[in-house]
Amino acid sequence: MITPLNNSSALPCAKAAHAAKIPLIVDGTAIGKDGNSIDPQVDGVDFSMIWVPSTFAKDTWAIIQSACAGKPECQVAMERSFLGDPLFDAAVDFVKQQSAGTNIKVVATYESHYDPAETTSKLQDILVANPDVDIVTFTNDPTALAGTEVISKLGRAGKIMAVGSGGTKTGIAATLTGKLYATIANLPLTASKIEGQMAVKAKNGEKIDPVGMDAFALGGVTGAITKDNAGKFTPEW
Repeated sequence: MITPLNNSSALPCAKAAHAAKIPLIVDGTAIGKDGNSIDPQVDGVDFSMIWVPSTFAKDTWAIIQSACAGKPECQVAMERSFLGDPLFDAAVDFVKQQSAGTNIKVVATYESHYDPAETTSKLQDILVANPDVDIVTFTNDPTALAGTEVISKLGRAGKIMAVGSGGTKTGIAATLTGKLYATIANLPLTASKIEGQMAVKAKNGEKIDPVGMDAFALGGVTGAITKDNAGKFTPEW
């Protein structure tokens, strides 16, 4: 089982596994030219559980649209993990494309490397430089909660909406209290169980169907988790 850093870095691994006739299960990022494809694109991949960038991008855009509805102008700051991460590159690019000509404008982006400490140090500078920001999207719930502390420190609690990602227990709790505007559903335990089941099938030479799944599509509640549907979602981490 392998979790590629990007679409191409694990290509030699897939080729080596295929040559050695070792089953390969891909977790997270697709191996191949199309980062949004859940189907294996190279020989050697038996099953892929992909956090599909286009799904995440559309979910992020839908939340921003909802948060910005009715505002004459809505300024957005977006946190990404690091430049080159397919998931957040896709989200930032998609939101910028979709917001063109609308009341929504992305005024700043920054890298946190999934680290709440980096969020704390960088977000303050972003918000001071952009005093009219209405919404900030974060890479995960821990950085989002760190971000809300920065927002409160600057006296802008209740004025800036924070959007997490991961559907964690703390993220859901913060969404229910209104500390977070929303978080994006994520079921890592379910995804891992399915990967394990497919690995056993591959090792035993059994038929695998389907050969790929979108991890963001797992479960009954997908996409945005808000106050309205948080009670229907059971966090796994």
